Amino acid sequence: MEKFKVILDTDIGDDIDDAFALALMHSHPGFELIGVTTVYRDTKARAQMVAKYFDAVGEKHIPIRAGESLPIKEPLKTLPNELDTLGKPCSWDESYQEYPVNKESAVDFIISQAHRFAREMVLVPIGALTNIARAIQKDPTIVKKIKKIVMMGGWFTNHAPEWNIIVDPEAADIVFRSGIPIDAIGLDVTLKCTFESNLLDELFTRTDSRTQLLAFWFKKWQESTKCSKSVMHDPLAVATIVAPVCEFSARRVRVNLTSLRGATDVLDVDDSDGNIISTADTINRDMFYTLLRKELFN
Repeated sequence: MEKFKVILDTDIGDDIDDAFALALMHSHPGFELIGVTTVYRDTKARAQMVAKYFDAVGEKHIPIRAGESLPIKEPLKTLPNELDTLGKPCSWDESYQEYPVNKESAVDFIISQAHRFAREMVLVPIGALTNIARAIQKDPTIVKKIKKIVMMGGWFTNHAPEWNIIVDPEAADIVFRSGIPIDAIGLDVTLKCTFESNLLDELFTRTDSRTQLLAFWFKKWQESTKCSKSVMHDPLAVATIVAPVCEFSARRVRVNLTSLRGATDVLDVDDSDGNIISTADTINRDMFYTLLRKELFN
């Protein structure tokens, strides 16, 4: 099986689906996880959550780097369950303060790995695109060295903003215009993938350390959000790399920076503005759930 050299760029700790995306990427044999970077607000706390995950699975060699906390221009936003823009992610726990965080920035790490794995590395952002945009600004030569970006973000059949884009539209615009090949998995398909009750039952009954940690984070997220189940936005984006769970179409897309900031405007393919990217249109839910269950619980 081909192994994809990947960096997962995540805002883990707010919505629970990032944790499942990390677990899926770590466990699937199709990935060579060369690093995890964190983005948006308290990136140190997010890095400590990632360190806690790797501690739970007994694997501490994978680099973790904290990244950009602030958007390029957009004021900091919070999810509805969070009142303090500078507060810790809802799934974070005080015990994670014991984990040290490497001083190298996520931006510098992305740049160094792009040169190290020229035309092999896949970036998988499942949060704001600030780290990647800043890396492109700091070293524009990496756009020719990154194999592709597979991202969760956007909403291409509904002219409305999506969270990962609206929290830093300028960063998304830089990335979309960079020329790096992009597969975007947006709300068009991710909203069809919830973590159903049968999966929850399995999550809460298993006793291995990894599943117990995921269950602990899930319960903290439930308590904070008052939600009973999560949408698996980010695991679906990860799954598309190793399985044909989605069908894609080429669209010319522009990030809206004016009238409806954070929307992903779909333009005529012959338009001179925007850039052509691949966007997910359809999903094979059975294939996705089979993959998710196998990698999380087998």
